[in-house]
Amino acid sequence: MQLILKRLTAKITESESDQQSSGSVSIDDVVDHDFVPHISGDEAYHVIGHPGADGGVPTEQIARLQMPEDNLICSDMRSTHHKAQIKVSDIPNVLHDLEHSVKVLSLDCFDTLLWRKTATPSDVFAVLAEDPVARRLEITPHQRISAAARAYRAKRLENRSGEIDIGDIYRLFTSLSGEERELLAEAEIRAEMNVCFAFSPFVELIRLAHTRGIKIVIVSDTYLREDELTRLLTRHLPADVMRAISKIYCSVDHGTSKSHGLFRVVIEQCGVPAAQILHIGDNDVADAQAPQKLGLRALHFQPFDREVADFLRLQHAASSLIVFEQPAPEALVLPCYSPFRPLFSVAKLRPYAPETVIGYMSFGPVLYAYARFLMDEVAALQKQGKRVRVLFLLRDAYLLSAACEAYTGKSVGKLVRIRRFVAIAASFKNRADVDYYISGISPEFFNLHSIAKQLLLPPDVTELLIRIARQSDDPRRAFHQSLHDDDVMELILKNSFALRGRMMRYMSKQLGLEEGDTVVLADTGYHGNTHQYLARTFKDEMKVDIMSRYVVASDEPYHAANSKALFTSSWWN
Repeated sequence: MQLILKRLTAKITESESDQQSSGSVSIDDVVDHDFVPHISGDEAYHVIGHPGADGGVPTEQIARLQMPEDNLICSDMRSTHHKAQIKVSDIPNVLHDLEHSVKVLSLDCFDTLLWRKTATPSDVFAVLAEDPVARRLEITPHQRISAAARAYRAKRLENRSGEIDIGDIYRLFTSLSGEERELLAEAEIRAEMNVCFAFSPFVELIRLAHTRGIKIVIVSDTYLREDELTRLLTRHLPADVMRAISKIYCSVDHGTSKSHGLFRVVIEQCGVPAAQILHIGDNDVADAQAPQKLGLRALHFQPFDREVADFLRLQHAASSLIVFEQPAPEALVLPCYSPFRPLFSVAKLRPYAPETVIGYMSFGPVLYAYARFLMDEVAALQKQGKRVRVLFLLRDAYLLSAACEAYTGKSVGKLVRIRRFVAIAASFKNRADVDYYISGISPEFFNLHSIAKQLLLPPDVTELLIRIARQSDDPRRAFHQSLHDDDVMELILKNSFALRGRMMRYMSKQLGLEEGDTVVLADTGYHGNTHQYLARTFKDEMKVDIMSRYVVASDEPYHAANSKALFTSSWWN
């Protein structure tokens, strides 16, 4: 026992002596060795923890280690705490001032060259959970995340590198066979292929660099092997861009991360001085601070302004609470998608302006989705040989019309003023039609004056009917019975017939509807009463097919036939 203690004490003394005698500080001294091993993209941030601007290396320590010649601060780039930063608007010009001094362009992969349609990288595991293989084996996102965390811990105990591959992760699913683990690993790569896409500004930068004779490499902290990441890049990059990439460096293949030693491998294999390599990536520590310490020119890519980043964070927090028709616990594994992030990155937005926060970033994606939905529906109907007429019901559908025009680049359909009141009032052809309308009124909305007005009864008749009804113990029932009086019913049907005639003339002359047309009513929703009553009234008389396409619609059993919605939910909120 005493021998063991003496040997350990001597080792500690020797280590302290070596540190004091060395006047240099290596990158391993700057970056915390206990830093949680990286995961593809910024997955570690969401899964385990990631040192951000306030939690990584102390700023004063970085500043002390940086030499002036190591810094790359171009006149058109932002610099904070001696770290060069670029945004999307800087990308096209990033090589302009460096054309003759940069021989190698190094790009990070995830969240730089490749982006995901999901709100966070960990949402990919929810997409994976929907894969037939994962569903059959009952694999949940939590299991996948937990297995990765344990695999990283095990690898650090084994060889201190902390670099694992996808096989290491699935080997921890001990209840599965080897074949099942391989199937899951392949399913995860397929899931990544389905959610990833190339970020076009960096695609164009690669093309520009290639035309100038600059070598291009990809450097990624990832558990994917080079051949696996190559598959992913090949799936999403144009062929000429893929051919321009000379080498792909994956941390797992070299047993070290960007923060610890991967850039040393890049420098050695590229065969050029470190100062002639320009690296760009989204992680402040791994893509900026670490390569700068080795003498590389490094730019920290910031895809979003602070306001947009805050918006996306809050949007993700809110969207994770919204679950349509999914009872827990299934609701907990639904992936959160955020496919419009690249647009928010590229767009020049006014910070916190109403048209930015409410319009462009909140309603904008919904309006875009509806425009695609409606135009796809119209195209499908036209493919069936139908003559389609799109009518946007004012006032609510005005923005929908504008969105469709922006989406297609041309005018779509017509703006029409057909109020629900008019559609209902023109629908009374017989007593059954009146009873159908009355039956659709909930007790809390049963207002005698409003009902009489909807039935087109004159004010003097309305007052008499209400006075009679209020003399009864059941005014609602008495009022309904009074409507069945022959004289009252005749007056209702007569006024409705006259209104129906005016509407038919309006629809024929002003809207240009012809026999055999397929009318698509575009509106925001919710119950679709206007469509329901117009279809009951005019489908047979005008010999037109009437359908509706809404933004959101209820799931009530009495909704009109031929109606669809972008969102359908039974949730009233």
